[in-house]
Amino acid sequence: MPLRLSEGGVQRKMLRSYSASFCAASLIAVAWTAGALAAPAVAPRTFDLATARVDGHRLLGRSVPGVTAALGRPGERVRGDRRYVLRYDSLGSGRWGVTILFRRDRDRLSAWSIALADPRLTEVKLGYLLRRRPAAALRAVTATYSGLYSVARPYRCRTKPRICSGELAARGPSGIHLAFGALPPAAGGTFVTIFERS
Repeated sequence: MPLRLSEGGVQRKMLRSYSASFCAASLIAVAWTAGALAAPAVAPRTFDLATARVDGHRLLGRSVPGVTAALGRPGERVRGDRRYVLRYDSLGSGRWGVTILFRRDRDRLSAWSIALADPRLTEVKLGYLLRRRPAAALRAVTATYSGLYSVARPYRCRTKPRICSGELAARGPSGIHLAFGALPPAAGGTFVTIFERS
């Protein structure tokens, strides 16, 4: 029987308020990071924004069995008819550090979004990137990976609901985007989402 996570009222309002694909990807993936974990199975440690890999594994486009074969048993699964979510703890922090969203492509579920929300995760070149404020993290990635990404959406803040975000797009045909943002403290902190535009 799959585990299910109850959503708080604030998180439900935030999810209902966003229709753009970036906001849906980021909020759905990150809004539950504050949930406590009973028995974390796997704790991813590193990510690479140049290759969109987690712990050295390419995850975007892979099936659910492909992701679990790469990362191991997740701390939680959430199943739906057209969507599927895997959540992993990060370094025993008691927060959902890595959340992977799947969507159905014909008869197959494939990973399209990876949300990283634990400050203990390290980016291979930039170290503890998620300990920086989102705008500073975005600037650091733009400077370090200037040949790979360009600004697709400048960093801005909204008030209803309160969220700040910005987006980079890969140069070339890969379709990979990086979204940086911050949620209210009760729902989490700085996050980065690696996702594919459909």
